[in-house]
Amino acid sequence: MRLVLSITLSGPFMEQTGNPASAICAFSLADIDKVYKGSFKYQPESNSYWQEKPTSLDPRPGLCANDSMSLSEANLQFIADNPLMYETVQPLNGKPIFVLQQTELQHLELDRNLTEMVFYAASNTGKIYKLFYKDNKKTYVSSIYSATLDQDVIWSMKHHKGSVYVGTDTKVQQINVINCEQHRRVDFCVKDPHCAWINKTNLLPETERDLKCRDLAYIKDLNLLNEEEIYTHINYNLSEDTPYVDPPEKPKYVQVIKTTTDTIDLRWLAGYNGGYDQTFVFDYRIEKTSSWNTQEYNPDVSDKSIQTYQINELANGKLYEVRMCAKNWIGSSGYTSTISVSTASTGIHFILIIENQNILPLFNSKT
Repeated sequence: MRLVLSITLSGPFMEQTGNPASAICAFSLADIDKVYKGSFKYQPESNSYWQEKPTSLDPRPGLCANDSMSLSEANLQFIADNPLMYETVQPLNGKPIFVLQQTELQHLELDRNLTEMVFYAASNTGKIYKLFYKDNKKTYVSSIYSATLDQDVIWSMKHHKGSVYVGTDTKVQQINVINCEQHRRVDFCVKDPHCAWINKTNLLPETERDLKCRDLAYIKDLNLLNEEEIYTHINYNLSEDTPYVDPPEKPKYVQVIKTTTDTIDLRWLAGYNGGYDQTFVFDYRIEKTSSWNTQEYNPDVSDKSIQTYQINELANGKLYEVRMCAKNWIGSSGYTSTISVSTASTGIHFILIIENQNILPLFNSKT
């Protein structure tokens, strides 16, 4: 199947808060061709609904003609009056193949050296995502590369052999995208079509047995590809053994449970972590100020469990705005709704402020 990939930066993929989001959609060339061979659409009046308009003109309006000067006036007028197709081209499986919150993807580059669908997506934060679209069903993140420590915008990107070349405002950089040795788990390894997992380390030279994930070219050079317990994306069941990975879910039921003169205690329910360990990010600022301060929390167990955290080093008796999100290796969730809460002027205040609900005082204790 021949596909067309496209990046979408707006519409339903923009969060209500206005934070950027990106979606990559795949379209079948057969579906595109079918729509362009279908009916056109038109409006009988400027305030009427769009209607279907078939045509029997020959040659069909919109098709390339050997001699455009020979086209009839009726054909040219039809094209001018009806430039839109009646049907729309739907993405494969009716949804994006990859969505990334709070990031703008700007460039796509296909790995043309593989028969599998592997492509690279460059972001406005200097990161490159190596993506594997398996069996026209699921997209796995094989690796993430940082093209620059300064998070420069990537303006151009080209893939050649085992590298991508990126251009920013300050430099051009080559990045190796075949680096299987970084993967320490079989489910991470086999999500990269360049790699294979060697479960029997005695198949390897003695000095190299600590690296089980290796480049497929290396495996082939050692004639190991048909050996038992050599796993690739072909013979390892990704659909069952590896969860679909993406950014974590947004934290739920965020509550303020206590404040002191310089702290705010929060409680929330963690969502699905996206297949990786997640970190919780807390943004806070004094009301009516512009810049956010940030603290992060890395719990030992964070998937679908109740969590608590104390934001500290705050000013006493001030009204703060607080919001939070979750992030993992892939990306970030959306932000929760902003909560307004005051630090205590003196003592400790035990309160309960629930996201999107009213303040419910429990009790107030002074020390």
